[in-house]
Amino acid sequence: NDRAGSLENGADDEENRRQSSPAADSSRRHSSRPREQIQDGRKPVVQELKNLAGNSVYVLFVIGMIMSFFSFGAFGGFANVYLQDEYGMSTNSASLTVSIINLGSGFISTPAGALLYDWMVKKKQPITRQYRAEVACRLLYYSYVSSMLVALPCTIIRGQWVFIIGMGFAVSLVNSTAAINTLVCINCVPEHAVDMAMAVNVAFFSCFGTVPAPTVFGALSDAYGLYTAMIISFCPLIVASFTGVFTWICSTAPGYPFKVQFKVWMGRETLENLKARDIIAGDEKEKLLDNN
Repeated sequence: NDRAGSLENGADDEENRRQSSPAADSSRRHSSRPREQIQDGRKPVVQELKNLAGNSVYVLFVIGMIMSFFSFGAFGGFANVYLQDEYGMSTNSASLTVSIINLGSGFISTPAGALLYDWMVKKKQPITRQYRAEVACRLLYYSYVSSMLVALPCTIIRGQWVFIIGMGFAVSLVNSTAAINTLVCINCVPEHAVDMAMAVNVAFFSCFGTVPAPTVFGALSDAYGLYTAMIISFCPLIVASFTGVFTWICSTAPGYPFKVQFKVWMGRETLENLKARDIIAGDEKEKLLDNN
């Protein structure tokens, strides 16, 4: 009986030690956390979509992507037909020309755009996510404006080689932002929302840009002719250029009013000074609350 009693007491002591150990305390703390905290702080899908809709940089970026993909989606679908009807090229020659433009521009300009971005980012230290987003938005704006200034005149000025060379430059400028588009998504939204932001961006520019572009272009071509339809199809690049510059402005000081962002963009104010003043204002507010 004494032996059985000692064994029972020993088992009770072991159970008490196990329950009072740091591992047990940690387990109890983890089990008592709310469910949403256990899931890596991820917010519900609807809330994440609302947050993305309230992010001015991201919304303007998506609109610019839709306009850009609409224009060059129409070009990719009807450029060979345009070359055949307007300039008398054969089917094989027109298809080969468009393929060379797309493949050549993508092969050269995509890595060139990434290298240019990397060079511009490294010019400033320290490198922050906000600065990465600002540089990417700046390059995106340059691409939209440059492609518009090349594509529209080269389409309006009738000439086979003028159109081919102009489209080669315009498509190269757009393809140079292939990596930059992703970098805007990664750096202009919180880290936990990056996957959602990229998925929404692809869905929007596909549904409202790439997919409807050939249908709209075909309807314009039937109504006004290929020449006029090609000119109209590049007009969305004008909208993309405006959204590009506003995206760049908003990325300079995210979270601040547009007037403040414009001052930072113009160089009349710096983001560092704004943050310093916010810290001072916060300290003064805390002191005022403590005194009350």
